[in-house]
Amino acid sequence: MQALPRISQSATAPDFVADPFRFYDQIRALGDFVYWENYNMVMATSHEAVTAVLTHPAMGRETPISERAARPSHLSTHDRIDDLSLLRLESPEHTRLRSVAENALNDGLILQMAPTISKLCDDLISAFPSDCSFNVQETYADKVPGIAMARLLGLPDDTSTDLQKWARAIDALMHARRDRDQEDAAEFATNEFFSFINEYLSRRRRAGDRDDFVGRILSEQKSGKTLTDDEIISLILLFVQAGTVGIAYTLGNAILHLTRYPERKLALSADHITQTVEECVRMEPPLHIVGRYAQEDVTILDQEFKREEQIGCLLASACHDDAVWPDGNKFDPFRASRRHTGFGAGIHACVGASLARMVMKIALPALFSRCPNLRLTEVPTYANDYLFRRIETLAVQF
Repeated sequence: MQALPRISQSATAPDFVADPFRFYDQIRALGDFVYWENYNMVMATSHEAVTAVLTHPAMGRETPISERAARPSHLSTHDRIDDLSLLRLESPEHTRLRSVAENALNDGLILQMAPTISKLCDDLISAFPSDCSFNVQETYADKVPGIAMARLLGLPDDTSTDLQKWARAIDALMHARRDRDQEDAAEFATNEFFSFINEYLSRRRRAGDRDDFVGRILSEQKSGKTLTDDEIISLILLFVQAGTVGIAYTLGNAILHLTRYPERKLALSADHITQTVEECVRMEPPLHIVGRYAQEDVTILDQEFKREEQIGCLLASACHDDAVWPDGNKFDPFRASRRHTGFGAGIHACVGASLARMVMKIALPALFSRCPNLRLTEVPTYANDYLFRRIETLAVQF
């Protein structure tokens, strides 16, 4: 085994924030794995390598005990809830909790939500200003999944603002620019969220059964399955983070790509919308890196990893791999369909991917059918939030 190429790139540099894909192209040319010095970690760069790591049975998400011991005390509530997340657990706990999540958010419940999301999109579009430029990220791409998630949980629409605020504060712990102020804000947000959901669960129990996402989870607990309140809150937090933030970022980027795409009417037709949504996710995955830990000494694609070593999987780089998608940096809803890693892969693949796809299949055609002449009025700006790719301002007019 040869020494890995070592690369250095600040993830907070303005040119990287504006366009990380040039960097991904450069490191994929160096091989399946590189050592990213700024992260002090081996990174899988290609579609083959990322898929191999994500699906290998020896690669897991659970944080090693040695790393847990070194965590700061001022994040104690966050870490306690995070340790119970599907993103951190391995079998049998992961299998048990994922089964609860999948039973609660099955295809039937997702289909039940379609009419209310369609009506939500229509109402938001009707409120657009017709005589001036506006930020469609803020007024549409953020609001659709935020309000949809509130409704999924059985909460009033106006709670979506708090849900997104808490999710963004907690997600900041994954930012490359993470600092102590962000850590304190994340801990505060976790405590607020915990108190809010804990009180909400108490009210739901007193109110009796209701067939929605939270009601189904509470039914699982009531039926005698081993399911603690902390596990329920952690599960709800995961869906809130993915649903209010992850979908919002992907939806905003999809709107940007389609605004620039000349054949968008055909791309958004009923016959083609599924493929277009997949291309949107491939182009701009909700999360650019996910980590895995080697549960034992293992060799993947001739690269040796030691037990407890962490490997970063560059999902966005894998999704732009020219070896799989020729001219992979080009948005092309009509390219040959292939399985991508935008929602991950393996047993830890995004449990809410079906919900995300459904929201986008409704929200994108609704927007461009009502606003067929939607056009950009300013160059979009991106937030310095890597590991995410979040549009801050997407100014448009119609």
